[in-house]
Amino acid sequence: MFIFLNRTFMALNIIGMMKLEIERKFLIIELPANFLSRYEGVNIRQGYIAIDNDGTEVRIRQMDRSFYLTIKGKGGLARKEFEREIPIEDFNALWEMTANRRIQKRRYKVKYNHLTLEIDQFLGELDGLWM
Repeated sequence: MFIFLNRTFMALNIIGMMKLEIERKFLIIELPANFLSRYEGVNIRQGYIAIDNDGTEVRIRQMDRSFYLTIKGKGGLARKEFEREIPIEDFNALWEMTANRRIQKRRYKVKYNHLTLEIDQFLGELDGLWM
């Protein structure tokens, strides 16, 4: 069975860096043998500064040598997202606030028709989870 998780579409530039995110997630049960060997993945570590019950979140993320602060509005089929690249010093200072709310993963971008599918291989405590 071949199921993708985390198809993300960024659309409608609202104000400056604010975007409307339309995201669908699917649990991957099984991938064909060696399927991802033809794609280069990127290492991601992210920590959550705040998460509200309505889905609003503030997080920081490192993708290889780039660092980001992201604020996502309350959940639903579409939600507002603000993302800005930040210096490593800011990332390191904020990282301390994310204890016990951190994940590590490797992300692969796969072209499928007119879409780009993002396949996340979770590492660490969530090792074995694919989305």
